[in-house]
Amino acid sequence: MFGRLFFLLVGVYSGVLANQKYRIPEVPTPTEAWERAKARFEERRRSRADDDRKHHHHPWFRKEFNSDFHNDPEVKDIFEKMKALQNKYWTQGRLPEEK
Repeated sequence: MFGRLFFLLVGVYSGVLANQKYRIPEVPTPTEAWERAKARFEERRRSRADDDRKHHHHPWFRKEFNSDFHNDPEVKDIFEKMKALQNKYWTQGRLPEEK
């Protein structure tokens, strides 16, 4: 028990000494840190969506299907609707809201 107390006191003393000698920036509050993290995540997600839209990395954009299944008019219609939704959300830079 005294060993743990000793190391705690050494850590507190070191922190006070470092704060007095060196210029240590303020630590953000948890809410500020959370807001910063959310903003960085949104910015990264949007930039990745822009990159994907520019470079078309997804295999759907490179591959042409030549089977009877993909030549079916109903299937083509479904694919067109999916691509339209995908383009809609890519241009808005966001994902659809979950319900």
